[in-house]
Amino acid sequence: MMTVVFRVTSDKGRKSVRGMTNRLRSRAGLAMALFLLAATGLSADAAADEQDTARWGGDYKIFRLNGGARACERACEKDWSCRAWTFIRPASQCRLKYTVPPPADNPCCVSGVKRVADSGPETQERRCAAFANRAIEQQEQNLAERCGYTGPLWHLNYGRHYRRCLSLGPAERRAERVERRDALKACIQYADRSRRLECDHYARLAVAQLRTNQDNACGLTGRRWSGRYQRHFDWCMGAQRAVRWDEAARREAGLARCLAGFAGPRNQACADFARILVKQFRKNEKYRCGRSGPHWHGDEARHYLWCTQNSPAARERVMRRHRKAIKKCKSVGRALKFIFKF
Repeated sequence: MMTVVFRVTSDKGRKSVRGMTNRLRSRAGLAMALFLLAATGLSADAAADEQDTARWGGDYKIFRLNGGARACERACEKDWSCRAWTFIRPASQCRLKYTVPPPADNPCCVSGVKRVADSGPETQERRCAAFANRAIEQQEQNLAERCGYTGPLWHLNYGRHYRRCLSLGPAERRAERVERRDALKACIQYADRSRRLECDHYARLAVAQLRTNQDNACGLTGRRWSGRYQRHFDWCMGAQRAVRWDEAARREAGLARCLAGFAGPRNQACADFARILVKQFRKNEKYRCGRSGPHWHGDEARHYLWCTQNSPAARERVMRRHRKAIKKCKSVGRALKFIFKF
């Protein structure tokens, strides 16, 4: 193998070679830059597409399109109202969306979120897209707060809001936005006052139910049987309407079970009977007597209810048996204690 080396001796020759080298370097750098740019563009397109993904809801324009997902994306980029899109492959259907719904896995579709920034001067189309989006948000708030507003200003049809905006002047558009805003503000203020009045009633009822529980020795306990008005009020303000009145109904059901066999003022004899039996049950546990049966439990309400449904003689027999059992258990315990001592 033969290597040929050229030696340049003149200044002119050196300049010619240097110029050729710089040109070759420039062309190589340009080729590399074009390659990287193409690669970046491809990766950006791939990232923009959400393959096998659907975004359901928020549609304002639905149409057939033969150009595939890329054509649907271009349609979204050209439309000021569009913020996201979904292309349904089997139907060749493009759906442009005024909002950005959450993605959902589905092999039927390709989706994406608008990549082109809405730059440039304010246009009527841009203003009306913003107008329609805001109108939809206000209607959703109207539904969430159950304000009940209806009419041409209150609906979820993006296209109707957009077309209406195009037919209105700037002052009229602003007047509509303000009208919806003020109506929602009044609704929320009224709802807050109404909720406070309702929760005041709820808290007072809860305290009254506790007094009924105590006066009739029902023995119902737990967080819902608190006697603190403020605790009930605060809980009510943070709970949904159905939940808070379900809680009140549960208290009422407990009281109804307690008072099922008794009507009239408090039965003091049965209240004493229930209290004594609960006390004996606790002694049974304390001394590990091991007694069990229908009357060996700590539910004061059940003892009270049984008492109201049975004769005084039956009550006396139950109490006598309990006293005898506890006395015997304690004497055995003392004897064992004495034996172990020695």
